[in-house]
Amino acid sequence: MESLLRDLRIAVRLLRRDRAFSLAVCLTLSLCVGANVAVFTVVRGVILRPLPFEDPARLVTLYNSYPGAGFERGANGVVDFFCAGNASRASRTWRSTTRGASP
Repeated sequence: MESLLRDLRIAVRLLRRDRAFSLAVCLTLSLCVGANVAVFTVVRGVILRPLPFEDPARLVTLYNSYPGAGFERGANGVVDFFCAGNASRASRTWRSTTRGASP
């Protein structure tokens, strides 16, 4: 324990002597900690947080198909969403979302 305190005293003495180096160290550490927090926040929000649905294994994606126009997968509009929801009895709940947005 004494050697730890002695090392800390020496470190503080050296940091006081060279203030520019101390400032660079503090700025570098704060930048690294901030970047780490930002990355973890994104990972937690995108990967680690569970989906806001009861049974995520039953989720499906619906596409429009236009083979004559050369489009294998076409986007759905609001009208397509409501027509599919009214025509189908296979689903309990219909939700619409855009890419990257939460339902």
